[in-house]
Amino acid sequence: MKNIKIMLVLFLLILISACAKNQKFLSSGESVELNITSESGSVMESSNVSATKVTNIKTTMRPLSELNLGEPDEWNFNSRTKEIFLCENGYYYYFEKGDVDGPHRVLAFDSGDGNRIEQVATDNFTGVFLHDNDIYGYQEDSGVCKYENGVLTVFPNTQTYNIYFSESGIYFSGIDESVIYRMDYTGENITPIAKLNKHQIEICDFAIYKGKIWYDYIDREISGMPQKNFATYDLETKEVLEFDNGRVGLINNSYMYYTDDDSKFYRFNCETYCVEKICDATVEAFDFSGGFILYATEDAVYKLNEKENKKILSVNQLGKSDYFLAIQCQNDRIFILSGSGAFYTYLAEIDINGKIIKKIHEDL
Repeated sequence: MKNIKIMLVLFLLILISACAKNQKFLSSGESVELNITSESGSVMESSNVSATKVTNIKTTMRPLSELNLGEPDEWNFNSRTKEIFLCENGYYYYFEKGDVDGPHRVLAFDSGDGNRIEQVATDNFTGVFLHDNDIYGYQEDSGVCKYENGVLTVFPNTQTYNIYFSESGIYFSGIDESVIYRMDYTGENITPIAKLNKHQIEICDFAIYKGKIWYDYIDREISGMPQKNFATYDLETKEVLEFDNGRVGLINNSYMYYTDDDSKFYRFNCETYCVEKICDATVEAFDFSGGFILYATEDAVYKLNEKENKKILSVNQLGKSDYFLAIQCQNDRIFILSGSGAFYTYLAEIDINGKIIKKIHEDL
């Protein structure tokens, strides 16, 4: 009987130890151990991440001050969805292709002669970052991917729609988790670096700037119509600030530029937490070129600085287009994407005054 009791105690100790090892998220103030397993079931990485203190911040609305446009944050540019990828021997770009399931974006390559070569194995692949002529991005329902020489490699344990590329590695948020991870460009050494909330939230978008994670999220524990929230997590102090205004956007000279749910154009000061309206237009897309903000309404493109807000391009100048879709500024070059209906897009390069330099692609 005594031996049975001893065995029972040992069994309970082993069970408690196993549960503690696999516990993911604890209450506020406690330590969190996150274990990531490989497809074979072995633990690849384990790290302790402290739960955080949350402070609510009321932002201040103010009139637009001097724009003081500097260089956009390099990695912020690298981490947004692209329409074109410039490489050494040509460029990749997306076009709309229809099939029995409807239209979807397909990656093509052009060496510069105007003849596109459709890339295989890129269905549902969204490219984000060109690194050493390889395109990194994500694939729906799979995870972070690398497209190299016609081969799409999906990194295991990386299912996500949100990625941020940095010099030190790739950051991504797990689906149905409140956690941000970092990994090498090889897809190895996955490490959790931040737990953004003590319970489950849906991370909608994030960027990393000046030692902080800036992120949009929806709290799934609140009933009713989900509302998007804006917050920042300090990677050093592990503290969270939640704001009553603002959104993740494009970072330029300590400002976060973004459009709200009504497509109104604002910027958020990442240091003073002030919010300023850029203009009264309904903005579909924007980017930065030199000392200007370029923004597109449904039917026109404008350039804006402290001295002028000038229309430079009309949508009817771009083939059969009815509306603008995207602006991409890179290496002193400006690319514009317009469209009409489900299957027609027009991609071109323009100059700062709206003159069309080259038509890159048009669906006929």
